[in-house]
Amino acid sequence: MQLDEYLEILGEAYACLGRPRLEGRLVALLLASPGPIALGEAAQMLGVTKNALLKLLTPMTERGDVMRTLEPSTRRHLFELTDHAFIHDLRTEVANRQKISEATLAYLKSTRGLPPHTKSRLRGHAEFTRRLAHQIGRVLKHQESKLAREVEEHIEKDWYALPPRRKRWREKEKHEPKGSR
Repeated sequence: MQLDEYLEILGEAYACLGRPRLEGRLVALLLASPGPIALGEAAQMLGVTKNALLKLLTPMTERGDVMRTLEPSTRRHLFELTDHAFIHDLRTEVANRQKISEATLAYLKSTRGLPPHTKSRLRGHAEFTRRLAHQIGRVLKHQESKLAREVEEHIEKDWYALPPRRKRWREKEKHEPKGSR
């Protein structure tokens, strides 16, 4: 399989998860890269503008899915994927599985006169989704603590790694009188 095909397959898979297709293509590129990749190089390989890619990378960096470093000698921004990208997807899966299980059990409790086969099927589905969410949660707990240590070490080494959250900028602007900047 060629890189272009791999990029497209992950792009399609992310789109099926409700995520931007470009995010899937970027994740594939970062996974396949031997090391951190520059913004311009990634944009060129994906066939998009730097601005379009930066709009995608900013929230990914804020979520912790991507680590950003500044190469001091060239001032290029380099990006690499963290394990958090997968943790985020799995957390969403756990939350949705828990909702499914809880909703199924609530429906089962609130509905009278269901045939025994239907009750059994509902109970089995709720139990299966609850167990699945629990197992994924156990794996996540271990990975999240490992990731937290890695991100902390990265930020200590490169304080420029994560941009300030935009929300904070907007809140600051709201509270400052005009012309105080």
